[in-house]
Amino acid sequence: MTETGAGRDGGLKGRLAEILKANAHRRDCERTGKAVSTGTQAKRWNVIFNAFETLRHELGYPLKNPDNFRLKHMLALVAYWEEKGLSPATIQNNISIMRLFAGWIGKRGMIPATESLVSSPEKGRRSYAAARDKSWSGAGVDVKGQLALVSREDPRVGMQMELELAFGLRAEEAWKLKPKYDVSAVPAEGGVVELLTVLSGTKGGRHRLVVIRSEEQRETLRRAVEMAGGGSMIPPGHTEKEWRNRYYWVLRKLGVTRKAMGATSHGLRHEFVNAQYKERLGIEPPVRGGGDTGLSRDEANREKRQLAEELGHSRTSIVTAYSGSKRSVKKPRLDWGVKPGSGSENKPDSGSECGTDGQPGATPDPQD
Repeated sequence: MTETGAGRDGGLKGRLAEILKANAHRRDCERTGKAVSTGTQAKRWNVIFNAFETLRHELGYPLKNPDNFRLKHMLALVAYWEEKGLSPATIQNNISIMRLFAGWIGKRGMIPATESLVSSPEKGRRSYAAARDKSWSGAGVDVKGQLALVSREDPRVGMQMELELAFGLRAEEAWKLKPKYDVSAVPAEGGVVELLTVLSGTKGGRHRLVVIRSEEQRETLRRAVEMAGGGSMIPPGHTEKEWRNRYYWVLRKLGVTRKAMGATSHGLRHEFVNAQYKERLGIEPPVRGGGDTGLSRDEANREKRQLAEELGHSRTSIVTAYSGSKRSVKKPRLDWGVKPGSGSENKPDSGSECGTDGQPGATPDPQD
């Protein structure tokens, strides 16, 4: 078939650039008010450009006009990605981005659900649940001893890591915290509730509140106020970039890395989640061998929802990215062929990256 529209706008790459410039910044999902980050935009450019390069140079489809992208091209790409050993998460993300692209060129709904494209269930299935305990204690690290070692090297870094452990903060959130001003008390039934307000350095700019539940948390904040005074946890005289470099330099020097220690500083956030899971649900999390909670489903979901909110997320499923899950795996379908009109199991996706809960379908960030 003759390629239409080729050459009028600089050929394949020119037309791709035109399409991406007009669409790559668009929100992942119309149901969320979430803006698309520059990182996500860059990923879309890379995946789409690489897909067409693969079609041209590896798979024998020298498309001159990206508007002629079809389902047969998508099937060829998926088979190629499987052959190259890409992970299920990567394959699914690539398909999601190409599904978006199909919508941009007027072919929304052309690309069916991922399980109808892959050769077998495991090639298209990914799990948000943690497969192993990524906390420090899960890696066999003496948490208090290691934090003391960090504090001796740099008291400011050590204090920030204590805040990460006590409140489940990400590293940047701990740097930018102003402990003197980011604590409040609000009236509640039977008294008041103390809250830590996390305003700066949050993922996606999402502010959140963390309930202060223990004397250990209050003591950690007291010492943080003594150190920071009225400022943030970044010491005076340092820019954010300078402090970021200092922070990770100290960790590398002391071997607080996945390669050397089996866990990263982000493992302190995992430590917080696991501790809170046990406190609120009454058992160890599944990733540590916990079983049934003894709570009703509504009660368990309420606790998980609150914990997810304190982590800066709206979905309870994010908790499983830290705690693991006992949920049984669905029985896979036996028919994995693409058969138009064969039934609802092969119904094309909507063309967006939205999940069933209205959230973008991207893999959770490792630093979630």
